Amino acid sequence: MLPGRRETTRTKTKKGDAASSASRTGSYASPPWTFTGKALYQLSLVRVSDARKYVPESIPLVNIFGWTLGGFYLARYDGSPAGQFDELVALAGLAWNFPTSCAWAARVYVNSDEARRHGLAVVGLPSRLASFERRAVGVEKGQGQGQGQGQRSRRGKEKEDWWGPVGSTNSNSSSSSNPSSSSSVISLYNTSKKKRVHVCSIDMASSVSDAGSQSRGQFMPSIQMFLPSFSGATALCPEILKYSLRLETKVRFLRPMRVLSSLVDADAAGDAAGEADAGIEAFVGRDVLGGRPLVCMSFEDMVMEVQKPEVVNGNGTMR
Repeated sequence: MLPGRRETTRTKTKKGDAASSASRTGSYASPPWTFTGKALYQLSLVRVSDARKYVPESIPLVNIFGWTLGGFYLARYDGSPAGQFDELVALAGLAWNFPTSCAWAARVYVNSDEARRHGLAVVGLPSRLASFERRAVGVEKGQGQGQGQGQRSRRGKEKEDWWGPVGSTNSNSSSSSNPSSSSSVISLYNTSKKKRVHVCSIDMASSVSDAGSQSRGQFMPSIQMFLPSFSGATALCPEILKYSLRLETKVRFLRPMRVLSSLVDADAAGDAAGEADAGIEAFVGRDVLGGRPLVCMSFEDMVMEVQKPEVVNGNGTMR
């Protein structure tokens, strides 16, 4: 479906049409809102006691021997109502809503202010403005930066990880390459305040392959998923909301990504920055994003349609 246009569920949305429409729109028109691009979806075990720091007491959590299911969703959108941007959703846990369960976001980090404002005001998400900074790793001692073609295999093929060609060091994968790099690390910073706060870094090593070969022969057929989510209980959206999204994508399973959280103590981080948010970001990086990884999925050629949130009554039904 294109933004602002409703079609029957049998009508298939083409990625190119959705991307061009989103680029033309440039703003969040009437729902459903369409996003195209690619994403990583990693599921991890998160302690219920840690997840509860971000989930309202009125929302029951799926609890299996003291653990719930959280993780992260990292996306690079090439088309959306806000244009091109990157997003990381820190998933605190699964909220139980019989007969299904819904994800609850502890934080949503985006490098688009338009997407941040929409998340806060309309979807009831704890959205924060962020920067995604890429750093090449695996550089041999004594090797310097230089213009090159990225890491190459013995057969001369350029290497790439999920983010892009290996050795490209900025968030758009367009800066100079380091020919000695073997992978990259994506560092996430909360930039909502004047002082940048490090949240976590994600090691892309498990997604490295020969350029052009990532998508060939390793993906399952295109599938559709319907994923409900809870949100709300924020200053701008005090009520509990529920929204659904339809995802059509090709899926490939990867080894779980290694998440590196800040080494400083969460309380110390808050004191050092002089802001309560800094301590919260350290908790998100350590307790939610740094949970015990179970599985990581790569979504390619993704088309995602997000419906408008609806208010949930006390009995769990929609108003």
